[in-house]
Amino acid sequence: MTPSYGSGELVWDTTEATAPRWVLLLDGPAEAARQRVDPQEPSLPKGATPGQLRELIRRAFHAATGQWPVSVTLTPVKYKQRFRFHVVTYEAGGGGGL
Repeated sequence: MTPSYGSGELVWDTTEATAPRWVLLLDGPAEAARQRVDPQEPSLPKGATPGQLRELIRRAFHAATGQWPVSVTLTPVKYKQRFRFHVVTYEAGGGGGL
């Protein structure tokens, strides 16, 4: 099994005032735009616990990439508004990152 790494930001999105929610912005190659992943989870509050946010990232990352993270690390960028995250997944064979 080969480790594979991914990263991005988890952002509290208020562009839709009626349903603010957490969305992921997945990093990609330097020349590519970030991939926006909306887990459609409006029930998860802005004040969610780090454990709830890590689980949201796990599920959304899997839905977007087909890979299940075995590790999710969160780092606050702005208090309860934005988090930087890093994930580790394992692939059979010669892995690769996002």
